Order: sequence, then C-alpha cells, then structure tokens
Amino acid sequence: ENQTIICNMYVEPIFKNGEKIGYRAICEDITDKKRIEELSIRDKLTSLYNRLKLDEIMIEKVEGFKRYKNDFSIILIDIDDFKIVNDTYGHDVGDDVLRVLSETLQSHVRVTDVVGRWGGEEFLIICENTNLENAHTLAEHIRTMVSNIIFKEVGSKTISLGVAQFQENDTIASMFKRTDEALYKAKSSGKNCVITAV
Repeated sequence: ENQTIICNMYVEPIFKNGEKIGYRAICEDITDKKRIEELSIRDKLTSLYNRLKLDEIMIEKVEGFKRYKNDFSIILIDIDDFKIVNDTYGHDVGDDVLRVLSETLQSHVRVTDVVGRWGGEEFLIICENTNLENAHTLAEHIRTMVSNIIFKEVGSKTISLGVAQFQENDTIASMFKRTDEALYKAKSSGKNCVITAV
C-alpha cells in the first residue's frame, strides 16, 4: 500500500581539518503533525476549508487590500429549503447533497478562489483579484450549474447567493453584514437568485 510520508530534512556539511568531507542528513517524519493540521482546518463532511481557516484567509485578503489595493469579493451561498431535505429524506441524504454541492463548487471556481463551508448549509467563496461585477458573473454561473444537478433521491435543488466586494472603508464584519443582507434579499425574493450588495 502506497503511503505518502511528509518529512522535515536537515542537511549539514561535515568538515575534517577544515575540508568538507561529506554531509549529514537528519529526517524527521512530520506526517501525523500535517494530518492533524489538515483536520483542524477542514470540514469533516465536505473536506472544504472550515470557518476557522476561512476567517484566517479573510484577514490575509484584507491585508492584501490595504497594502497593495488587491480587490477581492465574497460569495455567500445558502441551499434553498435544505431543512425539507433533512426532514423528508433524513440526514444521510442531506449529507450527500452537501457533499455533491461541495464538489461542484470546488470544480467550478478558479484556482485562485477559496471555497469553504461556512456552517450548516452555507458555503463561502473568497474570490481573489475580483471586482463586484466579475464575482456576480461567477455567482450566476454557479447558480445555473447547481440548478442543473439532479441529486439522488432529492432531484433538483437551488441555491441563493449574496455577493459583496471589499471596499475602502470596510471591515470584515461590515462586508459580511452587506453580504448577509444580500443573501437575505435573495431568499426573500423567491430564492434561486444572486443579489449583489452595493
């Protein structure tokens, strides 16, 4: 059985009478340490980044904006009527829906975008170097993709999305407040739509 082992390698030269005669290498197996690290930043069910890691990335993006004026936007996604899935088909089927949705999100964002599970049936995408218009386009693309999936047992499901771009006078909290409000509007105006926060 093939197993990947992650090591820290320390290499130092060996001298004799002022001349280099070889090297000494010490290898430390840090596989378990890395595995624990991964577990602490990933959501167990979906393998996406968890809220803890997303918070960390958000702080980095804000720093990048303040220092280099790197634009970034976020997309907050909520599965419409997810409670009905759990109540009707049970949590195992609900978990399947979450997993399939996670895979769909992962495979339809750009390499530079970060996808995570925000909690429950909510997901967050952090879009690097992305203004509001481009984030809206991505959100619309994702919405369409999801509405075309046929989930086992459940059939089709839709999502509502709120989008916001980080602005000059924003904090992480104020940006999320606007995104949340946009998502709430999407929910209350019939679901299965994208609302952009201004």
